[in-house]
Amino acid sequence: MIGLIQGTYDYNEDTFGIPAFHTFVDSFDTFYCVYLFHQYVSSKKKHLLFLFFVCLFPFIILVYRANILNVLLGSFTVYLLSRKAISAKIIVKSLVGIVVILYLFGFMGNIRSGHGDSTFVPRASEATEEFMKGPVPNEFYWSYLYIASPVANLQNNIDYTITPNGDYFGFVMHECIPNFVIKLLQMRGIEFHQINPFLNVGTIYVYSFSYLGWGGMVFLFIYFVVLINLYYYALQRTNTYKVAGMAMLYNVIIFANFHNTIAYAGSSSQLLYPILFSIVTDKIIKRNTLKKLKKANLPVEVV
Repeated sequence: MIGLIQGTYDYNEDTFGIPAFHTFVDSFDTFYCVYLFHQYVSSKKKHLLFLFFVCLFPFIILVYRANILNVLLGSFTVYLLSRKAISAKIIVKSLVGIVVILYLFGFMGNIRSGHGDSTFVPRASEATEEFMKGPVPNEFYWSYLYIASPVANLQNNIDYTITPNGDYFGFVMHECIPNFVIKLLQMRGIEFHQINPFLNVGTIYVYSFSYLGWGGMVFLFIYFVVLINLYYYALQRTNTYKVAGMAMLYNVIIFANFHNTIAYAGSSSQLLYPILFSIVTDKIIKRNTLKKLKKANLPVEVV
């Protein structure tokens, strides 16, 4: 971050981190932050809140805005789920918090892409001079871009894709399973028609249209809905990690408006941890229960 602020480092996520392992660390830290926040909300133990910020800190110094938003959104979901009712006070505080987060999102974007220059991205994306001189801080322009550009890219891709690729195998490999598989196989994907070279997100559906047209989009929608419901059903069988798992599920649904959260391993792998840890926890509890029953010479029921 210091290098970015000083203008001595050009940000590129591909220049650091161990492939595959880096994705695991990112996704696990995101999940664990949300889990710690849930434990803090449940117990009010201050050391858990401290650990939450410790786990969040790496994302801040690496200027990982997507991970920070995942953590904040997941934590906000946990907070709402913990409330019996949503009061007007909570709504007002939430709106103020959203405005602050959107501003900081743009501020960090300026550090990453313009060495702190708030006019760099608006000018690069051809914003009007009227907007540049207006009362709205340029930092909010980032939020506007990230909200509007995915849908604009999708529409642009639909308008300019004359003939879909027709590659069913490529569609399944690139759009329906986490992308660490295609990275291991070194499979190359296809491009889509972007409205601007540096605006490279187009909702969950942009590539599916490039592969199979409207049929690809419909299939991916149905596939996404089925996966969500299956995961929700599996999550109901858990206990300790259910709330954190619900927060991860909401994140995957919401961020599908920006990119394919099924194919992006950094998002989809977050869903695995609540299920896996619940399985491990259940086995440990059963094993400890059996030991106690044997020590007490009580009958053991075989399930």
